[in-house]
Amino acid sequence: MVDLTWLVAHVPAFVLVLSRMTGLFLFAPMFGSNAVPRFMRVMFAFGLSLALYPMLLEPTRASAGYLLPVLDEGLMLWVLLPLMAVELLVGYVVGWCASLPLIGVQMAGHTMDQQMGMGLAQVLNPELGEQSGVLGEFLFVMALAMFLLMGGHLVLVTMMVGSFDQFPPGGFTGFHAVFGLGFACVSLIMEMTLKVAAPLICLIFLETVALGFVARTVPQMNILSVGFALRLVVGMIFIVLVLGAIGAVFEDVTDGLLKRVMSVVALGDGA
Repeated sequence: MVDLTWLVAHVPAFVLVLSRMTGLFLFAPMFGSNAVPRFMRVMFAFGLSLALYPMLLEPTRASAGYLLPVLDEGLMLWVLLPLMAVELLVGYVVGWCASLPLIGVQMAGHTMDQQMGMGLAQVLNPELGEQSGVLGEFLFVMALAMFLLMGGHLVLVTMMVGSFDQFPPGGFTGFHAVFGLGFACVSLIMEMTLKVAAPLICLIFLETVALGFVARTVPQMNILSVGFALRLVVGMIFIVLVLGAIGAVFEDVTDGLLKRVMSVVALGDGA
C-alpha cells in the first residue's frame, strides 16, 4: 500500500492557502458569480489552491518562511481558525475591490433608468442574484465582458499569487492598508458612477426645461403624454452615442483600481 500519512502534515498549511483563494471566489467578478454552480466554484478554488501550494513551498519564496515551520510543527485548531478567517478576509477584499467597477456601472445604469422612466422595469441579474433595471443590467453585462477581455480574471489570479509573497499565509498584518484601500476604492467608484450617469442627467434636465417652455407656449399640447416618450427616445439615442465613452471610462477606472489593489496586496507599496 502507498503510505499517504505524510500528507497530514501539509493539511494546516494547505488550508490557509485554500482559505485565501476561497475568499476570492466569494465576490470577485466571474469567480464569485451566482450563475456558476457552487460546487464548480468550490472545485475551482480547491484545484487552483492545489496547483499553487507547491510553488509556495519553494525555499526562494517568502511564503516558504512561514509554511515550512507550519509543516514541521503544525497548528492547533484554536490557532488555525482565526488564521483561516484572516486569509478569507484577504481574498474577499481583493474580490470585492475588483467587483466595484461593475457595481459602479450598474449603479450608473440604475440612475439612468430612473431618469428615463424605466425604473419599474426590473430584470434578474444572475451574476449578483438580484433584481436590476434594464439599462443597469445591460451596462453590467457590457462591463463584465470588458473585464474579461481586459484579462481582469488573469490579473486577479496573478495578484493572489503575489499576495502570498507579500503577506505569507497566516502572516497578514496590513489591516490599516486594507481599510485605506477600501475607502479609496469606494471613492473612486462613486466618482466613476457620477461620470457615467451625469451626462444623461444633464440632458434629461435640459429636455425637461425645454418641455416646460413648450408647455407655457402651447398649453393645448399634452406634455405628459409627449414628455415620457420623448425622454425615453432621447435617452436611448444618447446612450448609443456615448456607449464607447462609457466603456473607456470603465476601462480606465478598472485598470487604475486593479493596479492600486495590486500595489497594496501583491507589491506592498501602500494604498
